[in-house]
Amino acid sequence: MTAANHIRDVLRADLKTAMVEHRADDVSLIRTLIAAIDNAEAVDLPEGATSAEVPRKVLGEGDVAAVLRAEVASRQLAAAQIRERGGTAEADRLDNEANRLAAYLGHFNQAPLPSPSD
Repeated sequence: MTAANHIRDVLRADLKTAMVEHRADDVSLIRTLIAAIDNAEAVDLPEGATSAEVPRKVLGEGDVAAVLRAEVASRQLAAAQIRERGGTAEADRLDNEANRLAAYLGHFNQAPLPSPSD
């Protein structure tokens, strides 16, 4: 099983639970993360080829962790920018999302995330 398949299985199980428990914010966040991993597997199509004819990239553990880290970092950056403008509630929501996404990094043997101030 590839790293992408492993984390996708974890995410799908969490998605199912979030849907059953009517946690719309978690459903949206998990779907976004699944889509980000799917997008990272996409390849450039050779001229004349269709997506059905070209295999997707196989992502290793580091690749999937990089996708997760990018999603976390984008939320941390947005939260910091919004907080600078006084948008505390929205910044707190984005920080919360970043923390929930960062928890998925525990499925990999990667170094911890740097703090937003690094």
